[in-house]
Amino acid sequence: MRVLPLIALAALAVAPAWSVEPTTTDSFGNPEEPAMRIYKWVANGVLAVPYQTLKGLRDGNMNTPVVGSVEALRGAGIGVIELGNQSWNGLLFAPLEKDEFKQTHKWNEVIDNELLLRNVRDAASTLPLYPVQKLVDKKPAESDEKVRIRLDNAEEIREKRAAAAQERDPYQNLDRRERAQMRYVPGRAEHGLSKKQDTTGNLLKLAK
Repeated sequence: MRVLPLIALAALAVAPAWSVEPTTTDSFGNPEEPAMRIYKWVANGVLAVPYQTLKGLRDGNMNTPVVGSVEALRGAGIGVIELGNQSWNGLLFAPLEKDEFKQTHKWNEVIDNELLLRNVRDAASTLPLYPVQKLVDKKPAESDEKVRIRLDNAEEIREKRAAAAQERDPYQNLDRRERAQMRYVPGRAEHGLSKKQDTTGNLLKLAK
């Protein structure tokens, strides 16, 4: 009897998704399930808290080593607001993209554009370290522009490494389904690929 109310509540929560059309498909061509958006948004909101905290820690230390670590608290405040905002987006069954937890959304954007709201958010997240946070903002050891250049260079290096790893991949010319087959059932996959390439075996299977 305790489980039935929970089931009914879950059914009511996803009921609006019945009238929501899928907007994306996966790599296999399967349409998304709109009813899962609420869970995906909440999951992204939960991930946003540690992501924004670590991002603040990284950026703060790149601006001002050690003392700049206080920006981790600011990042945590941003992440908490993202949790609320993204959970709300889930209730609206809004479409979402991959890695939404790495983005900041409407609530944080409004706060960033209002000086008073921004200071309230920073004060609430940093508490007694708020003066240190403002000092780091006003007198950083390194400018935001230089930090951005360093981050862009690091991103470029990661992309080059990823491209080099992709070139070393013997299955790079296969589609996702064939790559998965080679990973999990290589013996059967190689047999199927050889038939496909050599046009041997049962030709009726090649007719499609």
